[in-house]
Amino acid sequence: MIANNATTYREISTKSSQKSSSTGAVVNLKKLLKTVKRIFNNSKLETTSAAEVAVKSACPTEEELQNLLNEQLETSQLALC
Repeated sequence: MIANNATTYREISTKSSQKSSSTGAVVNLKKLLKTVKRIFNNSKLETTSAAEVAVKSACPTEEELQNLLNEQLETSQLALC
């Protein structure tokens, strides 16, 4: 009976020590998650206004600029003929 109780006590104490270590890990993960959330909440989000988006979309690409220059050259060559 005493040996049985000792074995049961060792199993319980082992389980409780494993549980407390995993609980510590859980606490650390919760703290880490809280810190990460705070960092993201406090960081400035890149906000672009509608005017900035319009300016970016109004700027022609390199290909569009090249096409425009080619059209101007063709027009000037036709005008000289």
